[in-house]
Amino acid sequence: MKVIKSKKSIFFIILLTALLGALFLHHQSPIEEERFRGEYTLDLDDLSFEQIEDEKLVYVTSKTPKQGFNALKVGQNNFYLDDWQFDYSEENRADSHQNEGEYYFINVYDLKTKKFKKRLDIFEIVRHYDPSLGVDLSGDILNIQGQDYIYIRLIKENSSPRIKEILFNVDTEEIIDYSKEFVESKLQFDEVSITSGLWDHLTDSYNLASGFQGIGPGSVKGSKIPDDINISKRYPEIVKKMNSGEGKIYTRRGNISPEEWYDTLMHWFAPVGQDKLSLSITDKETSEVTPINSYEDFLKWKESHQND
Repeated sequence: MKVIKSKKSIFFIILLTALLGALFLHHQSPIEEERFRGEYTLDLDDLSFEQIEDEKLVYVTSKTPKQGFNALKVGQNNFYLDDWQFDYSEENRADSHQNEGEYYFINVYDLKTKKFKKRLDIFEIVRHYDPSLGVDLSGDILNIQGQDYIYIRLIKENSSPRIKEILFNVDTEEIIDYSKEFVESKLQFDEVSITSGLWDHLTDSYNLASGFQGIGPGSVKGSKIPDDINISKRYPEIVKKMNSGEGKIYTRRGNISPEEWYDTLMHWFAPVGQDKLSLSITDKETSEVTPINSYEDFLKWKESHQND
C-alpha cells in the first residue's frame, strides 16, 4: 500500500509540475496575436458617402458601424483608408523601422466615385526619403493650396525626442518639410471651439466628438441630438442615424474654412427658430461676460484680450 501511495504522489507531483510549467510558459511566451496591433482597412463596399452643404461636407456611413472610422480620413477630393500593423513586442517596440510582419499602407480613393487611385507604402516612402529614419504612426491629411498631403512623423530608433515631420503630396508624390503654418486653420478652429465653449457644449449636451476634421457620435452608443434644434430639422435622417451610433460628418479639407465650419455648427445646434447658438466667454479677472455667436465674435474678443 505504501508503494501505491508513493506512486500516486509521484504522479500528482509530475502532473502539477507540468501544469505549472505550461502556465509559466503561457505567460512568458509572446502570443503571436497579441504581438501585433493594427488598424485594418474598412471594406470599401460597406461605406456610403452623402455630400451635404454644397459639397463642403460629406456624411459617411458604414454597414459595420461598431468597427468605427479610425481607418478613414477625408481630404478635398479623395478619401483615405489606413491599413497598418506594427510589432509591439518588447524586442521591437522601440524600433521604428519596418520589422518582419509590419506594414503601413494608405489606400487612396476618389471621394465622389469611390474609384481606387493608388496604394501608398508609407514605410517605403520613408526609406526612399531617409533610410536611417523610421515611422511613428501618423497619417493625418492636410490640404495646402488645393492639394492633399499626408502628414508623417519620422523618428530614429530609441531617440523619440529627435522627431522630424514631413508632408507627402498625394498627387505629385513630392515631399516637403512640415511647418506649423500648414495646420494653422486646424489650430485656429480648435482654439475657437474650445475657448468659446462650443466643444464642451457638443460633448456634454449631445455626446458628440467634434474637431476641424468633422463631427460624429462620441461613442458606439450614439449621439443624443434632440428634435428641437436646427440640424434635426435640416438633416433628420442623418441625426437619426448618428443617434443610433451610425456615421460621421467629415469636412472636405480645402472646401471649407475654419470660420465656415464653426459658424455652421453654431447654426446647426441652435434651437429651431434661432439662427445662431448663443455662447459666452467670462473674463477670469474682471468677470466680464462677452457673448459669442460667431467665429468673428471670437476673433474680436481675442484681439481685445491680447495682453491677458
